[in-house]
Amino acid sequence: MKNKLFFLIILFSVSMFSQDYKVLPLNSTLLDKRVNINKYYKDYKKYLKTAYYAEKRLPENFIKNGTVDYTKNIQDAINENEIVVLPNFPVLVNIKGLKLRNNSVLLFQAKSKIIIEPNNLTNYEILNVNGVKNVKVYFPNIIGDKYKHLSSTGEWGFGISIRGAKDVLIIEPKVYETWGDGIYIGKLGNECSERINVVNALINDVRRNGISITCGTDINILSPVLSNTNGNNPKSGLDIEPNTNDDIIENINILNPVTFNNEWSGILVVLQGLEGEINKKVNINIENHTDIKSKNAFSLQGLVQNKHKNFILEGNIRINETSYLKSKNEFYFYTSNLSSVKMESSNKTISDKIDSYKKNIKK
Repeated sequence: MKNKLFFLIILFSVSMFSQDYKVLPLNSTLLDKRVNINKYYKDYKKYLKTAYYAEKRLPENFIKNGTVDYTKNIQDAINENEIVVLPNFPVLVNIKGLKLRNNSVLLFQAKSKIIIEPNNLTNYEILNVNGVKNVKVYFPNIIGDKYKHLSSTGEWGFGISIRGAKDVLIIEPKVYETWGDGIYIGKLGNECSERINVVNALINDVRRNGISITCGTDINILSPVLSNTNGNNPKSGLDIEPNTNDDIIENINILNPVTFNNEWSGILVVLQGLEGEINKKVNINIENHTDIKSKNAFSLQGLVQNKHKNFILEGNIRINETSYLKSKNEFYFYTSNLSSVKMESSNKTISDKIDSYKKNIKK
């Protein structure tokens, strides 16, 4: 995120917590809230019938253990075909990653996996879904270089990057050990992402955030499991954090999320980046959130308004049906101003916390 003030506020407390942090093994019960994907699997099988198998583009005697760079071969298959099936074995990709095209479908098989080549970049995008329309990706399996990265700088190595895209469907992505976020949803140039649907994501042990949403309209994250996020601020399972006054946070729906053992927060909302000359509105809906063992189950920072005293932020943040188990803190609300944003919850404990927070915010 461009805005660093939030990180300065929490730097001391996070660094103290980091000394004791440990990645914990995943339990299969974490997946119990995932939605039934039979209808998506039927579509997957339908696409398989007419798909182009990218394995045809590999050289003779190709290697199946994910140690040889086949980026160009796979990218050529994607560029030339609307529906592509990846090889049924791990494939190494270089720092260019794989870029999808408009009106395309990418299918992973049971043993398909794309692995980023270890590098020293501050930024990379293993699967690039930027600036495209009408794209579907089924069962992606992506491995980053968190433990093999060749430098200590940067925080923007993304598993799946969705910036300035429209009408994107991602079914059951698995993203592990990226240098930055598992999935990043935001802006490309002046274009925010619209109508993005991510179903049954499993994102584990990434370095910055499991999922970041910085600019978008009609974003639906359905039944994600976001676990063991650690290494670089904000260290949260899901972070809704616009960067600038030009960004849009409208109709963001986080449904049935499970966050587990994230170093800072299960879900984090930071609205400060929206401050500016233009008044803004946000609409965020969080339903049926389960957190287990994250330092904070839910964290919120509103506005600071040091430079834009007359800025008004309107809209709604709804947090309903929560279950927080062994979280060190259920709620962490930073001293800041909610402006005209309405927060509400069906949970009385949360409602009381919100009322108390509003009474004690900085005027």
